[in-house]
Amino acid sequence: MARGWESKSVEEQQTEKLSLRAPLFAPPTAREQERESLILQRKRIESEMLASTNPRFKAQQEKSLAFLDQKLEQFS
Repeated sequence: MARGWESKSVEEQQTEKLSLRAPLFAPPTAREQERESLILQRKRIESEMLASTNPRFKAQQEKSLAFLDQKLEQFS
């Protein structure tokens, strides 16, 4: 009589085992993804502002930060 791995193919047993496992975490929703994207954009703009010496560029980046802050408030 065949037992263990011999009774089913290895691939079938591994697939069965994976399908029985509960996911470790739920995938992020579209809303969560958008929020994370806005946070990353904000961090990038902040770092560009710190590196810049051009006052016009800094003014534009400040407007961008204000816009992103406004969008992030919608998630609160």
